[in-house]
Amino acid sequence: MKRAEAEQHRRLVHLLDFHWYPEAKGSKRITDKDVSPKTVAARLQAPRSLWDPTYVEKSWIAATWGKPIRLLPWLKERVAANYPGTELALTEYNYGVGDHISGGLAQADVLGVLGREGVYLATYWGDGAGNGTLPPYIKAAFQLFRNYDGNGGAFGDTAVTAAPADQGKASVFAAVDSKRSDLLTVLVINKDLRAAFNGKIEITPPGNGKKGMYTQAQVFALDGSGGSGASIRALPAASIADNQIAYRLPPLSATLFVCRR
Repeated sequence: MKRAEAEQHRRLVHLLDFHWYPEAKGSKRITDKDVSPKTVAARLQAPRSLWDPTYVEKSWIAATWGKPIRLLPWLKERVAANYPGTELALTEYNYGVGDHISGGLAQADVLGVLGREGVYLATYWGDGAGNGTLPPYIKAAFQLFRNYDGNGGAFGDTAVTAAPADQGKASVFAAVDSKRSDLLTVLVINKDLRAAFNGKIEITPPGNGKKGMYTQAQVFALDGSGGSGASIRALPAASIADNQIAYRLPPLSATLFVCRR
């Protein structure tokens, strides 16, 4: 296609379209409707195969390849080598059980990765087309990014660097807003099935002095407390002292901090 483009003097392919149905396994494959502890744990780790060079999942894909999958960087490398400028489109994917918190957290994790890694287009497929409305926890995961407060509150549109101390225990994503210079959104996912974390978030603000200091944060959370009726709950605000947030993160939860100066 690159050679044909040179002959035609115009762009011929804009997007490389691919599908990804994880083969990672716990007690069963994570896309099965299984919520046993081993499968839940595997489902929560599976998004790491999209990007993490240190993570090797339990699947025939990783076993055959003999190394981490790191799907998105690997595809980007192929694009850079063979047809630079081609965007990525993940038009079918599913991480399983949309009526269970583990499916919702995996979906939230995937959305964070897709945004941070610059995937141009992605489409949740679930159990296939034509099967009605989004499952409750999948819908809630999207709302964390697009409507966390029920009033159009959205995750920032410009990713900034964010990293947890341990990728196996937590995921963290952060973004600023190009239209709201005072806004920083931070999403923290606690993947532990049983343990709450006393989370400590350290923010390195843009600029110096008081002008770059964040002073308060609204807090919203998605967890399993609603059973199959998933919903995002507004929690008590978090205080920010010296650009640090201390907050308890329940097991199997996604906690969104909307920080303002």
